[in-house]
Amino acid sequence: MTIKQLSPEEFTDIYNNYMINDFPASELKPLERILYTMSIGLCCSFGLYHCNELKGYCVFIIPHGSNYCLLDYLAILKGNRGSGFGHQFFQCLKSFFNDAFPALKGIFIECESIDSASNPEEHTLRTRRISFYERNGCAKTKLSSCVFNVEYVILYYSLSGENLNDGFKDLNFIYKKMFKPHHYKNNVRLWTRLDEAALSMSAKKLAPFLIGKLLCRKTDDGILKYRITETECYCGEEDTACHAHKGMTERTKTLYEKGGTSYVYLCYGIHNLFNVVSGTAGHPEAVLIRGVEGYNGPGKLTRALHIDRSLNGIDMTSSDLLWLEDDGTRVKYRRDKRVGIDYATPKYRDILWRFIAVI
Repeated sequence: MTIKQLSPEEFTDIYNNYMINDFPASELKPLERILYTMSIGLCCSFGLYHCNELKGYCVFIIPHGSNYCLLDYLAILKGNRGSGFGHQFFQCLKSFFNDAFPALKGIFIECESIDSASNPEEHTLRTRRISFYERNGCAKTKLSSCVFNVEYVILYYSLSGENLNDGFKDLNFIYKKMFKPHHYKNNVRLWTRLDEAALSMSAKKLAPFLIGKLLCRKTDDGILKYRITETECYCGEEDTACHAHKGMTERTKTLYEKGGTSYVYLCYGIHNLFNVVSGTAGHPEAVLIRGVEGYNGPGKLTRALHIDRSLNGIDMTSSDLLWLEDDGTRVKYRRDKRVGIDYATPKYRDILWRFIAVI
């Protein structure tokens, strides 16, 4: 198989003869829009050929100044699907891009979110699509996006052989180049899931860091997301306000787990309170989530998000039930004393380890 860059005339022919049938009207950009982006050098279209016969086509967004690109469209022609041409495309892709675009490090790929599928057929189709890309060397990232009300998981195909470190700024740069400022502001959202590296920072750093981040909970009715507005940090056995002050017990053993583990306990026999374990395994510290937008109080927010002790001890870096996201929003905060710790020694009772969003 060979890959060849298409002229505007060649792409117009493919658009009119194939693309209008291969993609739903809701997913297909107007021909004039694609040709315009080709004319200004924002995107390129390619034909996939076998023995000089067209077998498929693709469109990439390749902005100037970026080391990454975005796969916009990819289709194998009907009658050729299931014959291995998609696999052959990825086999040829790396060498072609390394020659034609040597500065590019990798390719972002949007796949419609399985969680947002509206029916079983759509769920199956999206699962198969993601599996196709994974079989051909693409890897899921921590990134997700919502573009004009369509939710995507983001996959990545490395052209350089290096893994993607983060990708948020790089994909965000591409989105800003793709859309006019008002469209970007109103119709594009990008977020990344917080990983073990982020959640393993000390509680003193994690507590302010989590202000403005999104607390996410998957329920039977869908995914709930609330922006964090208030946190408190509890810092090890030396902290007389921390549950681990007297050492490990059956109740507090979760605090000794690795950063990113959930710690949910019952307070006054009534309220489930939710904490994010931080730091390294073996050193008990955590950040109490005291408030989210719309729910000011740790017991109120756990009721709103259906968080109870069944979620104690889960790994939030990989769980599909409870996790944290960063959508780039930055929120100012103020510091204050922690609440409800009259039993602590004066040093730890008066320390300013409570962080409150200033909105």
